[in-house]
Amino acid sequence: MIMSRPRPLVFSGGGTMGSVVPLIALVERVRRASPQIPLWWIGTWRGVERAPVTRVMAYLPLCNGKFRRYASLRTLADPFLVVIGFFQSLALLFWLRPRAVVSAGAFVAVPLHWAAWVLRIPSLAIRLDATVGLAHRLIRACVTRACTVLPSRTSTQDARVAFPVRDAIRAASARTDTHRREAKARFGLDQGKPTLLAMGGGTGAVALNRAVRQIAKSLASYCTIIHLTGARDEAGAHDTPGYCTRTFLDDELARAYTAADLVVGRAGMGTIAECACMRLPMIVVPIPGSAQEMNAGYLRARDAAVVIAQRTGFADELCAAILRLLAHNDERASRATRLADAVPTDDGAAVWRELSLLVSL
Repeated sequence: MIMSRPRPLVFSGGGTMGSVVPLIALVERVRRASPQIPLWWIGTWRGVERAPVTRVMAYLPLCNGKFRRYASLRTLADPFLVVIGFFQSLALLFWLRPRAVVSAGAFVAVPLHWAAWVLRIPSLAIRLDATVGLAHRLIRACVTRACTVLPSRTSTQDARVAFPVRDAIRAASARTDTHRREAKARFGLDQGKPTLLAMGGGTGAVALNRAVRQIAKSLASYCTIIHLTGARDEAGAHDTPGYCTRTFLDDELARAYTAADLVVGRAGMGTIAECACMRLPMIVVPIPGSAQEMNAGYLRARDAAVVIAQRTGFADELCAAILRLLAHNDERASRATRLADAVPTDDGAAVWRELSLLVSL
């Protein structure tokens, strides 16, 4: 008897880690619930997602363009890249014959969802940000099921879900004193001082990284610092005691969260959700003119995080906010609680239920 191979699930995201992290958490959930289902990832050729994804599942690169809303020479090539990506998507999906296509807002997934609609393959899209982004709008009409983490007046029909958080982060959320001491020791930090975790993002955040370096010496007497600079950060040594830099943290990110008393970062939903899960207070500096400003506004309206605008001289404002929060344990605790209430998280169970309603799993 010839046995037919089980049909896979296809996940898609990349370019940055923002659309990747929640899908990896969902992959972990799928493997626990239905380990027999093959899993494939379709991402970008040279994006930061390729290395972490290929460690856990099969990876296929896709030619992708981006619908830019700013002046760039790449804009001329983008329509052709999108068309090429669409026909590549048709070929890949015809070959894989997946049960469903799942994405979380990346541009690389746009032609894939279009191809899934043409081939009548079910698809699910998760909107992570407080605003409906361009990639989501481009696929909204052709996805079978749409989910949202945060409420939106323009997407009232989308199913509300919790943000999927990876198992390693969820396991670290039970932060005992012993775990905190071990984490601080791993980074070589002073056990007697609170720890600031500054996160520049997976691809780097030049302005935020510069600000953290600028204020590091002013903070040295009050706290130790773990500075996640991003893989494309400008090189530069720093001789401040208690200041530890890493370009990228994968398996050790959970340990960095465990050591932290306060987090400074961009307003990407991946970082926000992981801090909500860990019940860590945040200071967010959103990227100007981006969807992150809406995320920051959502948190500000609920008093769930301190929001600082990136403008000339914002490093001094950032330093003052850090020192104030480090000096007030009660305020840190209350903000962490409000953050956890504002951004629901789970192990992917909510999205898994929506996906189970879409296809037989």
